[in-house]
Amino acid sequence: MDDVVNVGIWSMVGVIGLVALTALVMGMVARRRRHAEEALEAHRTAAKWCGLLHGQLASLRHGGDPVASRALEDAREHFDMASHRLSEASTAAEYHAVQQAAVVGLRYIGVARARLGLVAGPQGPPPSSADGRPMYEAGYRAVPVASEARDGDDRYERRRNTVISGLPGLRSDN
Repeated sequence: MDDVVNVGIWSMVGVIGLVALTALVMGMVARRRRHAEEALEAHRTAAKWCGLLHGQLASLRHGGDPVASRALEDAREHFDMASHRLSEASTAAEYHAVQQAAVVGLRYIGVARARLGLVAGPQGPPPSSADGRPMYEAGYRAVPVASEARDGDDRYERRRNTVISGLPGLRSDN
């Protein structure tokens, strides 16, 4: 009788163990699938912003303006960095960093367009903090008013490598 009880108990323990193991494996598969879907969506978004930046770079010339030339050069550096990171990224967080680099490049494009007297092109979403919330600066304008830009607005030069406070450019040597 004791053998039958022991076999019954161990059978129940085995069944419970198999159910727990199956649930664990199913949870891991679902989690991996969810992460893959998030990464795919983040890749699409990052590629969209990189493509937008590339299109803006292909269509603009500095026209002899040194500030516009510098802004386009900085935008090109951000595009190159974003393109390189896009080719190596595999997680949603890495794709988000690619998107942020492309958006900063678009901010530089906005400065160049304003200096050239053009309508401010696509600016992208507002900059966001690490936790995903938008960062706003009192009195912030990504692109100066066209008349200020044409009259020699020096905000871009004063900030040197920064279009938006807190988002440094690639260069720190100037």
